Amino acid sequence: MQKIKLFIAIGVALLLLLATVYGALMIRSSQPKTPSPQVREFETSPAPPLDGEIDQSFQGSPFAYPKMQQQLDSTGALDEELTEDERESADARGSLWDALPIETNTFRISADYNRAKYAVTFSDSSNPVNQDAFEQWLEDTYPAISLEEFILVP
Repeated sequence: MQKIKLFIAIGVALLLLLATVYGALMIRSSQPKTPSPQVREFETSPAPPLDGEIDQSFQGSPFAYPKMQQQLDSTGALDEELTEDERESADARGSLWDALPIETNTFRISADYNRAKYAVTFSDSSNPVNQDAFEQWLEDTYPAISLEEFILVP
């Protein structure tokens, strides 16, 4: 009998606790809410009219995407015709750039990316024959590239 009275007392206490919490929540939710700060509305200009028809695959979306109906004729770049010498020089520089690094017994050519030039390092910088060998190699292999494109590293 003692245990039954204890269970009844605990049950009543839990019911009172639940009723109190429920009542507090109901009172709190029924109180008027504080007004939110006013949001200023800005005037907007109307969107420019869309040329072409609207892509229907975006129907229901807040965004409207016009269909592209024509291909662009130009990238905006100025078309310049290169002379034959300029074209040969550009092709030779690109070919050399793709072949880097180049190593021989007397010199090594690598890329100097900061200056967009070629760096030439000689195996023995005190020997002028090495520079002569490089200049002869350049004349024989890439005659369209001038010596000014190279940085001679001691």
